[in-house]
Amino acid sequence: MTTCSAAGQDQLISWLASSANKTHARGSDHEDSMLIMDRLCSGRSLRTALTGAQRLLGSYDDTAPYSDVADEMAQLGFGCGWGRDVCSIKNTLGMLEDVLQAPGPEGLESLLARVPTITSIVLVCPHGYFGQDNVLGPLGDRLPEAGGIVVYLLNAVRALEAEMKRRLVAAGRSAHLARILLVTRLIPEACGTTCDQSWEPVSGTDSAFILRVPFRRKNGMVLRKWMSRWVPWVHARGVCRAVQCAWAAPFGMQRAIRYGTRHSAWDAPWGASWGML
Repeated sequence: MTTCSAAGQDQLISWLASSANKTHARGSDHEDSMLIMDRLCSGRSLRTALTGAQRLLGSYDDTAPYSDVADEMAQLGFGCGWGRDVCSIKNTLGMLEDVLQAPGPEGLESLLARVPTITSIVLVCPHGYFGQDNVLGPLGDRLPEAGGIVVYLLNAVRALEAEMKRRLVAAGRSAHLARILLVTRLIPEACGTTCDQSWEPVSGTDSAFILRVPFRRKNGMVLRKWMSRWVPWVHARGVCRAVQCAWAAPFGMQRAIRYGTRHSAWDAPWGASWGML
């Protein structure tokens, strides 16, 4: 039987360990330790822990919730994120065992699709009047570069949040971990829209927000009026620096996925992945 090489095991363990995510509940300092803990640092220790976990889970009813086995799983080195009940936890750990014993692209893909490693997403739309109200302008006169892209992105955000919550709950994690930030341009002369507000919750969501940052000239002066979609790229680096500071607090510098990538001029020096629209 072909087993996962030592280098492959180390890479897998590194990925599992790096998926750990610290979240801070109000009034408490709670660590949501995802997948595996630091002491499972080798292929041998992980395989030993997997054997113990399957033996432990076998003594419980399949319908028992994760909370019933959480403490004992933690003693073995496993955090939450493997499933919401004993049956789903056994299935996911079985996928991990399969990857270790008989590595292959299909098995790895199934495992990656099963565990919720994405809790934060950033989408970027740096041009146009981007808001939830009055973006069609007074008396229905369409404002430049608004309308279709706004509706599309807002619907995408709502769908993304719903899917993230579904996957988190299915894995035994809190749905409140899902966070989405939609970054766009702050326009002081907003023409009756909310584009002059730096922070705005997305209606129909629990934890999705619009973050608006201004474009600035080299001397620091804020550009107050709308500009064509072909102009914003010259302000890309300055906007990224502003966004870095603004989203660090709500997101805790979590990683994000790429979404609708169309341009590579933006610079994310803090190691996050960005999506451009």
